[in-house]
Amino acid sequence: MQDGQSSRDLMTTTVNRRIMKGCRTDGQSSSDLMTTTVNRRIMKGCRTDGQSSSDLMTTTVNRRIMKGCRTDGQSSSDLMTTTVNRRIMKGCRTDGQSSSDLMTTTVNRRIMKGCRTDGQSSRDLMTTTVNRRIMKGCRTDGQSSSDLMTTTVNRRIMKGCRTDGQSSRDLMTTTVNRRIMKGCRTDGQSSSDLMTTTVNRRIMKGCRTDGQSSRDLMTTTVNRRIMKGCRTDGQSSRDLMTTTVNRRIMKGCRTDGQSSSDLMTTTVNRRIMKGCRTDGQSSSDLMTTTVNRRIMKGCRTDGQSSSDLMTTTVNRRIMKGCRTDGQSSRDLMTTTVNRRIMKGCRTDGQSSNDLMTTTVNRRIMKGCRTDGQSSSDLMTTTVNRRIMKGCRTDGQSSSDLMTTTVNRRIMKGCRTDGQSSRDLMTTTVNRRIMKGCRTDGQSSNDLMTTTVNRRIMKGCRTDGQSSSDLMTTTVNRRIMKGCRTDGQSSRDLMTTTVNRRIMKGCRTDGQSSNDLMTTTVNRRIMKGCRTDGQSSSDLMTTTVNRRIMKGCRTDGQSSSDLMTTTVNRRIMKGCRTDGQSSRDLMTTTVNRRIMKGCRTDGQSSNDLMTTTVNRRIMKGCRTDGQSSSDLMTTTVNRRIMKGCRTDGQSSRDLMTTTVNRRIMKGCRTDGQSSSDLMTTTVNRRIMKGCRTDGQSSRDLMTTTVNRRIMKGCRTDGQSSRDLMTTTVNRRIMKGYRTASQAAI
Repeated sequence: MQDGQSSRDLMTTTVNRRIMKGCRTDGQSSSDLMTTTVNRRIMKGCRTDGQSSSDLMTTTVNRRIMKGCRTDGQSSSDLMTTTVNRRIMKGCRTDGQSSSDLMTTTVNRRIMKGCRTDGQSSRDLMTTTVNRRIMKGCRTDGQSSSDLMTTTVNRRIMKGCRTDGQSSRDLMTTTVNRRIMKGCRTDGQSSSDLMTTTVNRRIMKGCRTDGQSSRDLMTTTVNRRIMKGCRTDGQSSRDLMTTTVNRRIMKGCRTDGQSSSDLMTTTVNRRIMKGCRTDGQSSSDLMTTTVNRRIMKGCRTDGQSSSDLMTTTVNRRIMKGCRTDGQSSRDLMTTTVNRRIMKGCRTDGQSSNDLMTTTVNRRIMKGCRTDGQSSSDLMTTTVNRRIMKGCRTDGQSSSDLMTTTVNRRIMKGCRTDGQSSRDLMTTTVNRRIMKGCRTDGQSSNDLMTTTVNRRIMKGCRTDGQSSSDLMTTTVNRRIMKGCRTDGQSSRDLMTTTVNRRIMKGCRTDGQSSNDLMTTTVNRRIMKGCRTDGQSSSDLMTTTVNRRIMKGCRTDGQSSSDLMTTTVNRRIMKGCRTDGQSSRDLMTTTVNRRIMKGCRTDGQSSNDLMTTTVNRRIMKGCRTDGQSSSDLMTTTVNRRIMKGCRTDGQSSRDLMTTTVNRRIMKGCRTDGQSSSDLMTTTVNRRIMKGCRTDGQSSRDLMTTTVNRRIMKGCRTDGQSSRDLMTTTVNRRIMKGYRTASQAAI
């Protein structure tokens, strides 16, 4: 399509080129950059350098995980329109179609061979949408919107049926009865009894009578969660948590009489492990419970205060949770998470306050939203359809762009409408490749806290936690079955954190912080060892050598040599000569990204970005001259790939680094300032990194990268100059090099 094409004509060309082998010449103007940039992501495309940072977001979303393309002239306001219509589908839309008709076309063609004419009114949208959802069902356009939900649920992955005449009030009844089970429930059942039936039949052969009060709901819910446990209906809601934890994927036990204050005791002891923890933990230790129940079957009672929200939020992540109808909007987040990855629904009459509740329930499922929903409720719908048959209306302001952009990043996250743009980064990172969440009230200062703690791990951090304590919480909970007592000082954090990383190690509370590294490294999924006397400055040495590998590295290596080892071992069989200057580091970094490519040592750091993009999990290419202001361009290009970021990048460019390393093994150079923290934050996603409290921000990247799933090793005497040599030789192999080689 030509550049002169009007924004109105954008949609036409955009879709036509989906899943195709497009191309674009370097001469294209910088304003046209974003168009070509994203269309060819994860494909054999190519992109030139000159794109302006302001155009970034537009291209970013529209072309996510698809081989589409978009012309330059499209206005930012039209962004969302293109974004959703093309989500993993081969749909199409004519230019003349009004924006109000957008949703109509978007949904009708979701992964199905359906069709809908442009003339169809927006009011009829939902009708067509649901009838054709992964099924051979059908529904006439004349069906009233109020009957929509009826048809929607009846046909959800089942051979059930429901008459159109069924009242919307009875909707939930049918919805739950047929959820992945051969259960049934009569239409006459009251809505208050809904939850009763819902839980009884959740992937289990349990049962519960309709007469059971809603207050007793949670009782039944937990007892039968993937276990052959049992709990009497008479048990008070206060005792709920007691039963919940005792039976968590384990053969543990806890008496009903245990006080709620003792809850945390049981919670942690049984963290998918045979650990233990004392009872006296105070209610202020709430966050403890929050994490323990991540990826497990937790629950929360209706009476729980909003401050306890985070607790419930996490417990129900990736599990079959539930929430009673009476739950206040303040408890919204509770319901939000419980229904993630499950078949939820929402009736037309539901108030906008309850929106978020329905929003999450339909994530990765066959959800729906009525036409009458106000634009302010947009974000609600936005998230529910993440990685699913979702959509978003055109009216969303450009300032809200980033919100939608990040929420949908290959993840099942969510964000409330009220969240300020300033809080954007918070939501962006916490939900990256994880099923986490963050409350609206969290301050931007707390961003890093939430960001790191929830990285593909069962960790958590309370809002009150100081930023200085961030790294503490971050590392201790990384993909490990560890635990920490309440009394443990933040200084002792690293001690417990590392010792228990996916291993059967242990460490006593009395161990001094100086001794931390000793225990930390020795037990890292390996049979290595290190003496206590090692100085904290030597930390990085031991830290890196033993990450998930049977290798080893001596203490003498200087921190400045860190990046050397970091990059050379990136899951590749590359090599780099000793003489290569640290400045040339990035050169080697990119050339070897998941490929058998090569790049010469002499390439200047300015040329870094060139290599970075050219090899984007593809056989494409990109020229060098991209300016730093074009950073955001590179940011998105590297989504779902192994990107990197240079040292000089300003904190303003933070978001750039943040995104590039999504689902990838990134890296960060030593010189990066603490304000660039977010950079490091993301690079360690999907990896078992760690950093001690005493470790300087400068040394951070050292630990992060060198341990990337590799079996490398290095002897003590080796000079920093020899570092790169050993680094590469041992990539993904069981090699090692003696100290005597250091003299070379």
